[in-house]
Amino acid sequence: MGKKKKPALSEKKADIPPDKDNREVLTFKWKHIIFIALLSIAIYANTLSMDFVWDDLTQIKENLKIRSLRNVPSMFTSDVWSGVGQESPYYRPIFTLSTAADYFISGKNPSGYHLTNILLHAAVSVMFYILALKILGNELASVSAVLVFTVHPVHAEAIAWISGRNEPLAALFMFASLYSYILYRDKTKILYLILSVFLFFIALLSKELAVTLPLIILLYEICFREGTLKQKIKLPLFYTAVIMPYLVLRTLSLKYALWSVSDPLLWRIYTLPILIVEYLRLLIFPSNLKVFYDIPLRQSPFELNVILSLILIIMVIAVTIAALKYNKRLFFSLLWIIIALIPALNIIAQIRPALMADRYLYIPSAGFSLAMGIVFLRIHNWKSNKEYRKITMTCGLIIIAGLSIITFQRNYVWGNQHSFLTTMVNNAPNYFGGHNDLGLIYFKEGRYEDAIKKFNDCLKLFPNYGKARVNLGAVYFRQGRLEDAEREFNYALKIKNDYYPAYYSLGVVYSRQGRLEDAINAFKSALKIEPDNADALNSLGSAYIDKNRLDKAVKELTKALFIRPDFTDAQYNLGVAYMYQGNFNEAIESFKSVLAVNPDHADALNNLGAIYLTLGRKDDAAAQFRNALKINPENAMFKKNLDKAAHFK
Repeated sequence: MGKKKKPALSEKKADIPPDKDNREVLTFKWKHIIFIALLSIAIYANTLSMDFVWDDLTQIKENLKIRSLRNVPSMFTSDVWSGVGQESPYYRPIFTLSTAADYFISGKNPSGYHLTNILLHAAVSVMFYILALKILGNELASVSAVLVFTVHPVHAEAIAWISGRNEPLAALFMFASLYSYILYRDKTKILYLILSVFLFFIALLSKELAVTLPLIILLYEICFREGTLKQKIKLPLFYTAVIMPYLVLRTLSLKYALWSVSDPLLWRIYTLPILIVEYLRLLIFPSNLKVFYDIPLRQSPFELNVILSLILIIMVIAVTIAALKYNKRLFFSLLWIIIALIPALNIIAQIRPALMADRYLYIPSAGFSLAMGIVFLRIHNWKSNKEYRKITMTCGLIIIAGLSIITFQRNYVWGNQHSFLTTMVNNAPNYFGGHNDLGLIYFKEGRYEDAIKKFNDCLKLFPNYGKARVNLGAVYFRQGRLEDAEREFNYALKIKNDYYPAYYSLGVVYSRQGRLEDAINAFKSALKIEPDNADALNSLGSAYIDKNRLDKAVKELTKALFIRPDFTDAQYNLGVAYMYQGNFNEAIESFKSVLAVNPDHADALNNLGAIYLTLGRKDDAAAQFRNALKINPENAMFKKNLDKAAHFK
């Protein structure tokens, strides 16, 4: 008998291994890691030139807490918005800590924050590659899965938007925790379990959605481990117990655990099928992506969209059940998507301001990517013909290239506040907040009529939105329409009688109208709401100066400077108060402090010159008046004062 012929290499079928836990032991390859990291960086490289947008402006740019690493302990005892004087049910100290580290390195330069997001995504992608090798046990399937994950367009929001960083942070620690858990199950070394639990806890401190990890671990136990259900449930229950100390920390640190919800639970349940179907659509066909999904709550289970969505979900369930018999790894991957989506489905709590967002798919997309890796491998191995396999590889690369281009272009939506808010209004024309925020951009650009239109568009949708009333009043004030401004500020106070911005803005209007007592009362009302507001203290001090109540002016202005030592307006006004009191030495020091920060403060130069002239120091006075005239050559008062100094005897 002749020798048996060995099969040709091209005829070998590298496939997903059998469904029991006897995966091929694979180790990562450095060339894959380098390629994945470079691809992650390349498709988000254009974000390095982009600005802060939306929540970035408050959570990062205006956040006093992240400006000193001495505040690190308080980051673990307060909510994520505490640094800007707001309250929320979000306990995410790792996010705040990461932005504090960025501020230490980059200050207010957004490029450094964007670089951190890019590197985080690269780290998550590499970690996912290592995890996929462990779960799938096949190199081609794992690489295919990680390529889909790395370039998927639904991730643009989580990476291009700095404040979307919560998602990759939580994903990094969740994936690392799951990988360590699998190592523990494979090698039974307790250190892997300790590391896994620690990483899970850090994931929880990154974002609340990490609570789904015990369910994913339970799913892994059911799919890939031998033993009874009682044996399989022990470890997931242990991980669930780890959530307890996290909940204690969270409860002690937050004023309230969830957003207050006025909408009935049943409406959110009726809307749930629509959300699930839309999320699945975005994973499969990432088109018509939005920065704001204005999805209304459904009030009946018999609406056509609800019924159609339920039918589609039943079909997905059928496919998933079939996958359980056909391939447990595919079943695991598909169920991962649903489990990871649970926190984003508005059942436990209603998400504000929108019911859904692309960024919530960052971790669920890992399950989708694993499934795509399995499907691609099946298609690739359908025929052993070399030409067929070349075609499948080429088609796969074309899809990855296409997704990469879409993601790269999608990033530009977060380029700056203007492009972002314009996109938001186009995506969700019925969302009042988008019109208000875009109106603020127009206001800052000096496009007052456009700003008025946007604020009115907002108020048509939500007439009792106090912020828009105050913003509209601010435009009228800038245009000199003081009565219109006063009307809007008073309207805002009818909506909310303890609204600081409305009282403060009314005080400014009254000051401009010369109604000083009314202005003083308005500023006092504002300070009852926010006693440590330096702007209100400064404005109250200025009103006292105009009323010649100089002792009170000095008192309020000193308070303002104690709260905000670099507040040049308050420093200047304090100098004026001292000057009118005849306390020239104190006035000189105040004006010098202003000029140390702003050498081109013409009024400070002029007042300093006036004091020198009063003290008989005519040469010093003339020098200050000349400096003031260099800044404002047409100012008649400066010219007159210089002439006085020249003829002073």
